[in-house]
Order: sequence, then C-alpha cells, then structure tokens
Amino acid sequence: MSIFGGGRPEDTYSSRNLQKSAADYAGLTDRHICFVPSKGITSAMQGIWIDLLLVLSMMLFVGSLITEEKEKKLFFITRSTKYGVLHGIAAKLAALFLHCVLLTVLFYTVSIVCFGAGAGWFDPGASVQSVAAYTESSLPLSISEYILLSMLTKAVVLFGIGAVLTACCVGSGIAVLPFLAGAGITGISALLYYLIPAGSVFAAFKYLNPLGMMKTENLYGGYLNFNLCGHPVSRLVLSLVLSLLIGAAGVVGSLLLFCRMKNFGVRKLCLPLSLPFRPHTNPIRHEGYKLLITNRAFLILLLFAALLAYRSLDRDYTPSVGEQYYKSMMTELQGGLTDEKESLMLAEKARYEEALQKIEQVDAMVSAGELSADAADTMKSQANMVLAFYPAFQRVEAQYERIKTDGGSFVYDTGYLYLSGVLEDVFRVDFLLLAIGIVIAMSGAVSMEFETGSLFLIGATKTGKRKILLHKAAMCSAMAAVLAAVPLLCRLYRISTVYPMRNLTAAVQNIPAFRGLVVPMPLFCFILFLALSQVLAAVLTTLAVSVWRKNQAQTVFFALIILAVPMVLNLLGFGMARWFSLYPLYGWTGAW
Repeated sequence: MSIFGGGRPEDTYSSRNLQKSAADYAGLTDRHICFVPSKGITSAMQGIWIDLLLVLSMMLFVGSLITEEKEKKLFFITRSTKYGVLHGIAAKLAALFLHCVLLTVLFYTVSIVCFGAGAGWFDPGASVQSVAAYTESSLPLSISEYILLSMLTKAVVLFGIGAVLTACCVGSGIAVLPFLAGAGITGISALLYYLIPAGSVFAAFKYLNPLGMMKTENLYGGYLNFNLCGHPVSRLVLSLVLSLLIGAAGVVGSLLLFCRMKNFGVRKLCLPLSLPFRPHTNPIRHEGYKLLITNRAFLILLLFAALLAYRSLDRDYTPSVGEQYYKSMMTELQGGLTDEKESLMLAEKARYEEALQKIEQVDAMVSAGELSADAADTMKSQANMVLAFYPAFQRVEAQYERIKTDGGSFVYDTGYLYLSGVLEDVFRVDFLLLAIGIVIAMSGAVSMEFETGSLFLIGATKTGKRKILLHKAAMCSAMAAVLAAVPLLCRLYRISTVYPMRNLTAAVQNIPAFRGLVVPMPLFCFILFLALSQVLAAVLTTLAVSVWRKNQAQTVFFALIILAVPMVLNLLGFGMARWFSLYPLYGWTGAW
C-alpha cells in the first residue's frame, strides 16, 4: 500500500507504520532465543477464566470495603473520627490495590506451576520470542520479565476497575448497583472484544477496553499500531496510559465522593415490575411465594432451565454404520436368552470366524511366496467387508458370554451409556450451569431473614426458626429438583429418539459398563438414583453457605467459589480440581 498508494510515501500512514515498525524491531537480536515448550506458558497466561475469577473477587472485596459498612451503619461512627474520612478511603484503596496484586500473583503462579508440570517447563531466562505464540513481540524481554509485567498489568487494570466500582459504591445508595455496574463493565468489554473484527475501523474499541487490556499476551506477545490522525500509535502505549487513567479517575472519584458522601446507608433495588408480597397462612406456600415471586427466583430458574434444555435438545446424535448393526442385533436379541437367540449368535460368530480364518490363510500364502500382495488384497476384500462390523459384534458377544456365565438378559445399552455420561462428557458443563442457576436463585433463602432481622421474630413464634428453615430447605430442594430434572429429561428424550432405551425393568448390571455396581437395581431405579444424586449435589452446599454468611451477595460469591470454581478449573484442564467439589456426586456415572 505504501509503495503503490500514490502521492508522497512519507505522508501516508502505511509508510509511517513501516518506519515505526522497523524502528521498534531494530533493537532485537537473536540472543537467548532457544527452543521452549510453548503449551505450558501460553495455557497458563491466557486463562480467561482466571481473569473472570479475579474480577469476581475484586467485586466482592469492593463490596466488603464500602457496601458492607453501609449495611452495618458504620460510617456514622468512623467518619466522626480524626482519620475517618480522607485517611479512611485512602487506606481502603491501598487495601484494594494490594488485594489485586497479591491475588493476581497467587492465581497465575498456581496456573504456571500446574500447567508447567503438565505441559512442560520453560527456561525463564529465554527470550519471549522463543515462545511460538509470542514471536511477533518487539520487546527485548525474557519469559520471566514477560510474566512479571503481565501480572502487574492485570493487577493495575483490575485495580482501575475496582477503583471505579468503589466510587460507585460510595455514591450509590442501592446495595447491588455497584455489582451490576461491575457485571455491566465486564459484559460490555466481552462483547466489544469478541464481536468487533480485528481489521475493523473500530478495532481500537476491541482492544482498548478492560478485557482487551487484561489480555497481556497481545500487549507484550504481539505487535499492533492504531491509526490516529494518520500517525501510528502503539497499542501497548495506549493500553497502559488508558489503564492508568482509569485507575486515576477511580481514585480521584472515590476520594471526592467519599469526602462529600451523603448516602450512609443502603437500600434494596426496587424494580418497576416488582410484585407486592402477599403473605400466606401455610408456611410452605409462604416461603415458596417469598422465594419464587418476591425474590424473583422463578425468573432465574426459568432462564437457566431454558439454557439447560436448549443445550440438551440441540445435541445431534448420528449413529455410525457399526452402531446401526449393533442396534439391529440388540433389538433382535433383547430380553432373556432363548434357543433361537443362541442359534443366531452362533451363526453370526461362525461367520466372523470364517472371515478371520480366510485372512489368516491368505497371509500365510503371502508369507510362503505363493501370492503377491495385490492378489492377497483382492482375496481379502470380501473378508474385510465382513469384519468391518466385528467390533460391534464383540459388544454383543460380551453380553452373550456374561449371560451364559451369570445369567441376565440382553440390553441395548448405547442410550443408557449416553444418558449416564459414559460415552459423552456433558455433566461438567451441566453441573456448572446448574450450580450457577441454583446459587443465584436460592442465595436469599436464609439470608433474607438475617439481613432484615426478622429471624429473631420468627424464633419466638410457635412454628419457630427450625421449622421455618426446614420449610425453606424443602422449597429449595423442590426448586433444585425441577431444575436438575430439566437437562436429564431433555437428554432422555433426545437420546431415546435415536437410541431406544427399553427393558427398564432389567437389572443395571446387564450393562457391561455398570457390571461392577454392588447394589442390584432395575434400570429405572438407576435413572432415578442418578437424578437424586444430581439434585443433592446442587442443594446442600448452597443452603449451608446461606446460613453461614447471612448475606446474599457473599452467599452468591462463596457458593460459586465452592461449586463453580472447581468445575471451571476442571474444564481448563486441572483434572484434580473436580475432587474438591460436589461434581463426583453429580457425575459419578460418567467416571464409572
């Protein structure tokens, strides 16, 4: 473009960009460039889920700094002291900065250690250009310097967002508004980053937002200039300047608003479509109305039920030719073993043995020099066509041999294997969505009484606090049961349309994958037991956290830490993380 664009080349953006790029790369040499396993370092430093966890922890910390003290009316006391205003907010911001730095270093250090142990260690003194994904970098950095700069940059961007949210907390009298603002900032940044094409004229909005600035693998591992009035300006420079400006604006705004603060308390967000509370004399109906209608859990459950149902119904199952053969055989054989079925098995087995013997004879003739390779392939073609279905027949034969030895019946097990997660790993994502939905919907089950102080009144009534909590547990269990049943029923319907699931009264041990189950039970009891375990895995921890924290926002955060974070780490490749969650109770059949 700079050569054939016409005009004076030195006056065009392309020419200036070429000259700037040449100058930026001029200082690089081939020193300290060596072979480095790239998988470990790139996987460790490009974890979008780690950044999301950092944002969530920062939001909770900001809430503890300002919103929690407003809820407890502590500012009426602290602001009357000598250092309660300017020094107080300065100390809060300093604590926020330390929180962002220390948590970023902790999270990414653990990530580097885990991915390094699993995918290969790297030489920290090697040039960052030794990593295949970072060869475009124009910075003379070592890998260790890149890691330190990346952590510091992420911490600064995180602090900038936190400082802005702190100013929102100080100026807002609504408890959840700062958290909504943080979720809005994160959501808008994600939309800008993932929806705007890299070559668009709006590419600056793609990269110059909180999410784009926290992706330090692009800042320090890549190279990009923006066209500002015909002059190339480095993305790295603009990102660093913008992050510092955001942080400075948040700090100044927090200081000014805190010094002039008038909202010393908080109130709940009242939506224009909120429904009035209607008390009931029946405790179960009363608690159900509070949770589902007043606390809007019904809408949350409906949303996550739609997500889980869509994910299950959108799955396409296309049986292979071998599976179709296995299906036809098992459909004809299902049930107990009879003489006719045994004759069919023996005839089919003899057909495969004949084909195997034919191939052995031809191979022996080739070894003796009696046949050429081409002639042997022609003679074996018919036998190979027969043996194409032999792996599927071996599954049938395994059930036949078991029935001959231990008794039982033939069961077409493919549908049950998909439903139980043996052939399809869907439980991890289902459990993550289910946990998030139940946590958000049930977070106010117990904390609403603690926050309003009504639990002390409830304790003095005839029904009493214990029965009220039992009623809440019953309602939450029913809500979780309905939500947990949605993906199971949708998958059951979708799978059964392709792989029929019959013989529901047959013992589950008839399925070879579950032959080791100690407790004998029919297949329909096995499905019910699977559903019950999935319900229990999602309910118990949420109720316990709600009673422990006595605060809805903290209940959501800590319940997600306990339920969702291990699954996120497991999806990122940390296999051991699932054992620190309730997932083994939810997806025990998939790991059988």
